[in-house]
Amino acid sequence: MAYRMLNALPAWLFLISGLVIVAAVVLVGPMLELRQLEYDRQRIEAEAKLPRHEREALEQMHEALLANDPATIERLALVYRNLVRPGSSALLPRETAPSPLHETPEELSPRELDLLIHSDAPNPIEAWARDVARARVDLPEPPDEVETTLVRLTTGPRRKAVLALGVVLLMLGMLPPAERSHRR
Repeated sequence: MAYRMLNALPAWLFLISGLVIVAAVVLVGPMLELRQLEYDRQRIEAEAKLPRHEREALEQMHEALLANDPATIERLALVYRNLVRPGSSALLPRETAPSPLHETPEELSPRELDLLIHSDAPNPIEAWARDVARARVDLPEPPDEVETTLVRLTTGPRRKAVLALGVVLLMLGMLPPAERSHRR
């Protein structure tokens, strides 16, 4: 009965089915790889912009320091020495509160600032510049994982069996109807 049904089906149905299966096996894996490579390219291009934005943020801070901007000097005193003006408070997620050792942050000598900046401790100003640069650059979102039956069949361990099925269907579609009925 199965042979009769098989012979009753037109050859083009086998051809189209075989072509679709072979095309899926051949194209789905590279299309997923292409998606991943496109994301990697966009991420690398975005990360290549980060140093320029970091440099711009550091140059803005440098210009503010040259202009003796009190807010910038106060920020440096807070970050490096944990100092605040008397009577003011800083909203920091730290365990220790800043100590008002100097009357104003401007009392820090350039030598003190230089020693603080070149110390071995992690540099919070560079971390700040990195955060500013990351805020200015749009990093792409990674592509969503595609978990479908088609992807599992065409890229998983059964890939060869699916490809063989497609080739068999192509071969059946290319056989003349007399040959298909003779094979019975």
